Amino acid sequence: MRKEDIMPKLSTEKKVLLDQEIKEKVYKQAMQMLKENQSQLFTMAELADRVELSKGTLYNYFKDKSEVILFLNEKLTKKVFEDLRQELEQTTDYKHGLRVAFRTFNQTMAEHYFLHVATLIISHEQMSEKKRTRLTEAPGRLLAPYMTDFFKRGIAAGVFKDLPVEYLSVFMAATMHGLSVLAGGFGQMAAKDFVAQSKAMEDLLVAALCR
Repeated sequence: MRKEDIMPKLSTEKKVLLDQEIKEKVYKQAMQMLKENQSQLFTMAELADRVELSKGTLYNYFKDKSEVILFLNEKLTKKVFEDLRQELEQTTDYKHGLRVAFRTFNQTMAEHYFLHVATLIISHEQMSEKKRTRLTEAPGRLLAPYMTDFFKRGIAAGVFKDLPVEYLSVFMAATMHGLSVLAGGFGQMAAKDFVAQSKAMEDLLVAALCR
């Protein structure tokens, strides 16, 4: 039995920290395994071995590998827009800010193509409605808090089209979701071509949302 499985009673604060540590290890190791295995899905036993937990302990956090893939997708999306927060909050050059958001997300898609291949694989498996909703809608929900104020200020400045801000956010989220599908479909060998085509896609997005 591994030392991680023999845990004394923990205070609430220590348990929260331990949960965060375990999830961070799962994120790092699962990403690495997908990259090493050319997007082939790992087993829960393989993942448990990499994060040095028993399979039973891992199942306390994730019911199955599809839960792990959803977790990776959501955490990566959140990280991208957390990195963009300062840019979006401080800029008054709204077209530039929109382009920065697009390029950042686009680059992330190309660098993490292996995750998006895995996401496409699980999307074709039998999934509960709740999981399917997480898969398709979570990126948009994560995007909205970062973009709503940005779009409101851009509309007030006369840069973005005078549409309900949720329409602009939905359009942006749909574009990003489409990029994730494309990145997964291209794979590693075509990642360079995917990046090369991004300039035209960026221009189309700016033309659609700006006056």
